[in-house]
Amino acid sequence: MRKLYPFLIPALAILCACAGHNIKNRDDAGGRARRDMLRIASACEEYLHIVSDYPSTMRQLVQGPDLHTKNWNPLIQPELLKDPWGTPYRLEHRGLIKDAEKGSGIIITSAGPDGIFNTPDDIMYPDRMQPATDEYFMINRAQFQNGE
Repeated sequence: MRKLYPFLIPALAILCACAGHNIKNRDDAGGRARRDMLRIASACEEYLHIVSDYPSTMRQLVQGPDLHTKNWNPLIQPELLKDPWGTPYRLEHRGLIKDAEKGSGIIITSAGPDGIFNTPDDIMYPDRMQPATDEYFMINRAQFQNGE
């Protein structure tokens, strides 16, 4: 045991550093997903103002309302179609709310690190389907902008 002791402390330090690095990367990815979803929500509101309806698919934010749309300027970059773990974001309609200040009519979901929807690690915008009141929407917008 005495022969192994000099190697034990550095080995434990390396293991702790690796574990900390993995936790930090997971937190960074979650923050990135939240920032991405805020950009996507903003693009959906812009799409609403252009087309008078929310997009039915995420791809419409890149390609336009249909495949025959010409001169469409993408509202998001194609790399924003997938979350940091490589799973496409899910876009759902909550109902048409034409006034952006009263909340979003869409729900954006990331499957989270496990890549499976409807599990506890999912990340949602707005957060966990709480009522999108004026106050709630503004608080969550501030939290997403700050990466919380």
